[in-house]
Amino acid sequence: MDSKGIFWKSTAKNIPQNSATHETEIVLSTVQLYACRMIFSVKDASNDAHMRTAMRERTVPIPASIIHVPGYPEKLAIFRMQASKFWQVRCWHNGRSFRKSTKSQSKRSALIFARIFYEQLMASNAMQDTSLFVTNKSTDKPTNARTTFGALSAKMYTNETARVKRGEFSRGSLQVLRNRLDARP
Repeated sequence: MDSKGIFWKSTAKNIPQNSATHETEIVLSTVQLYACRMIFSVKDASNDAHMRTAMRERTVPIPASIIHVPGYPEKLAIFRMQASKFWQVRCWHNGRSFRKSTKSQSKRSALIFARIFYEQLMASNAMQDTSLFVTNKSTDKPTNARTTFGALSAKMYTNETARVKRGEFSRGSLQVLRNRLDARP
């Protein structure tokens, strides 16, 4: 019997039999034994033993610790990993993953940090958005990389509307902001 609990039987007459178990003993080479174990294996896959027992990478998020930030898109999450005692924040944006340490062991402060991180990421994306720039109509190129007040205020109003939907900003305050943005000097 091998380590897997499989008895290898033979009908050959010249091989001695164990009288206690009436089983035939076969001497196999290492390659033959490996091949037999692969054929008669009861596992789901040949690499399960290696995949299930191997340690995870230290920088991979611990699946049980992943928490999506309430009121924000699912792409924004905080998590823990073995390589750090601090919470980490991760956000997918424009096909890229942005990740940063919150430098906090508190879940509550990590959630606050994640919200700020997301807002800063969206603000930096707005500044890189070429649709906000004043363009020269003859060349369609930005002139001196200046942005118009109208384009920036529209982006700001959109962000504040999202905050109202999440419950972070009141609808009355949003109306006051709209009135200030529409005011004529």
